[in-house]
Parts: sequence; C-alpha cells; structure tokens
Amino acid sequence: MPRSHQQVLHPEQLFQLLAAKDWDRLSEVIYQHRTMLGTDPVIKHAVLLFEQEFIEHLGSVTAEVRLTKLRHISLIIETDRGSFAPRFVEQAIDAKLAALYETKNEAFASYASLYFDRPIAKELLQRTKVERPEHLADARRANVSVKAVTKSPLRASHTTSLFKSPQERSFYEAVRRACPNLLPYPNIPLSGVLDFDAIKPMLSVEARSYFFRALFDCVVFDPEADHTPLHFFELDSKYHNSPVAQANDQLKNAICAAANVKLVRIRSFTNQDRSAEAFSVLLQELIEHTQT
Repeated sequence: MPRSHQQVLHPEQLFQLLAAKDWDRLSEVIYQHRTMLGTDPVIKHAVLLFEQEFIEHLGSVTAEVRLTKLRHISLIIETDRGSFAPRFVEQAIDAKLAALYETKNEAFASYASLYFDRPIAKELLQRTKVERPEHLADARRANVSVKAVTKSPLRASHTTSLFKSPQERSFYEAVRRACPNLLPYPNIPLSGVLDFDAIKPMLSVEARSYFFRALFDCVVFDPEADHTPLHFFELDSKYHNSPVAQANDQLKNAICAAANVKLVRIRSFTNQDRSAEAFSVLLQELIEHTQT
C-alpha cells in the first residue's frame, strides 16, 4: 500500500534508520516527507546527521551504486535544494556528476549543463569534449542519436594518409592551384563515381569484378553542381610496367570507355616533373581539354 506524503514523520524513525545505516530506506523516507524537513528542529538535526554520514558512505561505493543511492536525494535537490544544507547540496551534485561521467551515462552532459557553475562540471565537460564529443552532441539534439567507439587517450591511433605516395600529394596540391573552385579527392573508388548498373552490360566478366576493387588516383568534383565528377586522373609510374598492372590498366580504360568519361593518365619520368609546380603547369594545359 503506497505511503502518503501527508503521513506524520516521527523523528525516532529517522534515528532508527540512521543507527542501522539503512541509507536507501532513509533516503526514501526523507523524500516522502520532504515538505516536513524544515518544520521540526529534531527532524532537522536527524537530517543533518544523515547529510554527514551519507556523503561519507557515497565515497565507499561504486559509481553505479552511487547513482542508485542518489536517486531520491537528487529529486529533492532539483525541486527544493533549500531542504538540505548548501554544502551537502554541492557535495551531492558533485557526487552525481562524477558518477554519471564515470559510468559514461548518456545523461551526463544534460546534468552537467544544469550545474555548469560547479568546478567539477566544467572539468568533466572539458574532458568529455576531448574523449567523447559525441555525448555532448547527442545531449544537444533530442531527436538525433550519436554513437561512437570509445577512443583511448593512452594508445596511438592507427590511421593512414589519403595519399599513397609523395607524387599523389604533389598532384593534389597542383589540382588545387589549377582549379581553385573545384574539389580534388585522391583514391576514389570507381563504384563511388560511376554507375555500375548502367554500364554492366558493356563490361567483361573481368571488368565487372575489377570495378569494385579499383580506385581512381584523383577525381575532381564541381561543388556547385551537386559534387558531380568532372575530371579523372591516373598517376602512372614504374609500378605500372608489370603485366598485372598493365592488365588492370586496360580493364580500367574499358570501364571508363563504357561510362563515357575521359581518363587522363599522367606519368612523370624525373623527380622535377613530380613537383606541385610542374604538375600545376601541366594541369592548366590539360583541364580545358579533358572534356573534349
């Protein structure tokens, strides 16, 4: 049978629960009779003793348990923080902030924003910006879910550059100079810019298989035309001399012919010709002719 909030709270009940250190039941009773906390000096004294021992108890339990034990106390603080001493209110808020952060609880960012004046809230929000920025983004967008794999600050990130060689990097810089209003991207999958279903009937079995494994060394897009690809480039090198590479080059040529796009192959034979400056001069001559 549910207890009425209007029941009389007997001080001896509080002291019995204090003696038993039954913090869960004591928190529940305080919450049920929260409107009476400031009406009786004996009750106020019992609550003061609770505040002192409860905070000490919170320090001895895990973050998950801490959240459970703070449930009723947090509800009182959020509706009428004057029911408790100011110092206890600050300690309870800080304890909940730390517990939400430690458990990576999705409610952390929202709760921290409510108590941004607390130093621990500022510190933990700053950590979250670095460690789990998706949690902050998720808290600001009620209708958007943002999830991410946790990144350890103690381990190096195993990533690689988009560029597979210094020549690719130089060519990219050259395209940016020659086409300042266009967007060049290196190593673009053929399947990302060519319509396979449209050209499939025109391709051999080998070309169909190669289509989903092949990359363009560089594709230049027009950002003003829904990022439509305009120019397709291949940077050939000595590695294209092998029979396997030459066979793949022929397959790529056939795919481009089927898609009716012009693939421009560029091969430099000296280091000087591989500089961004040299590529830029060449590109300025080529760009205007690649669609003819």
